[in-house]
Amino acid sequence: MKENNAPLWLEWAKELQFIAQAGLTYSK
Repeated sequence: MKENNAPLWLEWAKELQFIAQAGLTYSK
């Protein structure tokens, strides 16, 4: 993880967004 570059919450936000996108794609 790059905690020096980006805040931890930002990393989480990116992860959650990726998971949400994948979930929406697979649910169709």
